[in-house]
This record gives sequence, C-alpha cells and structure tokens, in this order.
Amino acid sequence: MEERLHGILWHWGLTPGDIRTDIELTGSPERSLSRVVVETDRGLVILEQVPEEWVERKQRIASTLQALVDHGLGNVHPYLPPGVSAPVGSTEHLLRLGGNYWQLRPFVAGHLLPRPAYSFDEWRGVCMADFLMDLRTCAESAKTKLPNQPVFNLKEYAFEILPKMERRSPGIIDALAGLRAHLTPFWRDVYPRLPRTFCHGDFHPVNVIWGDKRIESVIDWEFCGPKVEGYDAALLLGCLGYEDPDHLLGEMAIACVKTLRGAGVFTALTWESLPELVMAIRFGWLREWIWRGEADALELELAFLDVLIRNADNLRDHWRR
Repeated sequence: MEERLHGILWHWGLTPGDIRTDIELTGSPERSLSRVVVETDRGLVILEQVPEEWVERKQRIASTLQALVDHGLGNVHPYLPPGVSAPVGSTEHLLRLGGNYWQLRPFVAGHLLPRPAYSFDEWRGVCMADFLMDLRTCAESAKTKLPNQPVFNLKEYAFEILPKMERRSPGIIDALAGLRAHLTPFWRDVYPRLPRTFCHGDFHPVNVIWGDKRIESVIDWEFCGPKVEGYDAALLLGCLGYEDPDHLLGEMAIACVKTLRGAGVFTALTWESLPELVMAIRFGWLREWIWRGEADALELELAFLDVLIRNADNLRDHWRR
C-alpha cells in the first residue's frame, strides 16, 4: 500500500506518510469506492477512489467548488488538481492511474457534532444561514463559470418516485394519501412560481465540519446545482425535525430562519410555502429508507410527515415572524 500511495500522490507532488486509520471521517462513505486520510509532507489529505461511471459527475462537482471558491466562497475546500505528469484519461481534478480514478482534497479537522444537543445552539443556525447567503452571492457572481446542468425539478422527482416506492414497499402510496392531498395545491399553484437559485442540495449539520462556534468546512456537494429557492433551508429544517419535531422551533432552527429573513434573502412566496417545501423534500428521504430496507426509519418518517401536515400553519406563523 505504501508503494501504491507513493505512485498516486507523486502526481500531486506529495510524499505520503502513515495512513491515519485513527481519524473518523465525516460525510457519507457512499460517495466513493474508498477514502483514507493520509499524512503527507504538506499536511493531512483525504484520498478517494472514484468509480469510472462517476467520473464526469465528480469532475463537474470539483469544477463547481473551484469556481465558487474563486468567486469568494469561504468554508469550502475544493479538490486538488493533479499537476505532475497526469496520465492520459485524467481530468482537471481526477487522476487516472492503472484503470482507477482518484481525487484528493485537504483534510479539515473539526469537532464531533453533539447530537441532539446541537439543535439548541443558536450560533449553529446563524452560521448555516450566513453560509447560505454567501453561497447565493458567490454562485450568482460565478454563474458564467459554473458547469451547465438542468434545474432539479422536485415535483417531477416526487411524482416519478412514488410508483417505484410502491413496488418496493406496497401500501406506501396509501400511507402518503394525507401528504399528497396537502401538497396538491403547492405543486399546482406555488412550486412553478418559486424562484430558482444555486443550492448545496444536501445542507444539514452532518455535512458541516464544525469548529469553535464557526464552520470550518462544508462537505458532500454531490447534489449541488440549481433548485428552487429555499431548498437548502427547508432541507436543514426537515433534518432537524426528523431527529425531534420540537427542533423545528428550537434555537438552531429559529436562529437560521431569523437570520435569513432579516437579510431579506427569500421571496414572500418562499417563506409562505416553506412548510410544504420541507414536506416535499422528504420524498428523497422516504426513498432512502425504502431502498435501504430500514423499516424503523420509514415508520419514523411517516410519523414526522404527519406532524408536519398537522402543524403546517403553526410552523408558518413562527417562521414568518
């Protein structure tokens, strides 16, 4: 392995040392075939092996992050381009070596997220809101440099995924009858009118490396791209509420909402429909639990959706203040 690391990292101009198996990586391990933290002569790095079918997607994400950082976005650590005699088949941010593809990024240290106590920290909500505002500004500035990709259509996704979920989990369509009825006017009258903007796409506390009352780095950009305004905020609120519905009105959630509202970031239509946007985004999580066969998580999700439906107006009132 040591000889292999030398052969890989040489293309980044790095000399490897020990593999740090003692360091627990944050973010999803499903985004790569393997990933390890390696000591080098220039600090710790994360080396990821990427399947060939994901190369185009990974390159798009890497180019996106670089463009955002080039236009002023902080708290992001883009992938490092291989700069020394990259073999044929390599891309700007991926090394092709021996039929395998590799990516490299700096390792950023942080504090373990205290769960569920983190949802009571106002400062985390402010930090996440500030990041979303910076992301929006920098993405607008960088829009001519961002890779082209279609706007993610959440409505099409939800309608397309329903019959697929039913085939894997018979009865799920009936179980979602209340949600479907509640969202019908949202899909018909509101969703087509929501503004579109660039989003992280998976913006929740686990995808943040936390420092001392600050964000050190935002990770896992696999789903970034143009989406409806408010998507990231709604996803964050949904993740907080799934852990405990009381967290929807907890210190972190309210601080995030108040910071965004105070800055006038979203349109009135987005704020008015925020509870419904939270519900709509949960279709992705429903799919996740069904595909993984996680019956307990699915049961908890259905209960959470019922809480959202019954309390939509109350949440709307609190989030618009």
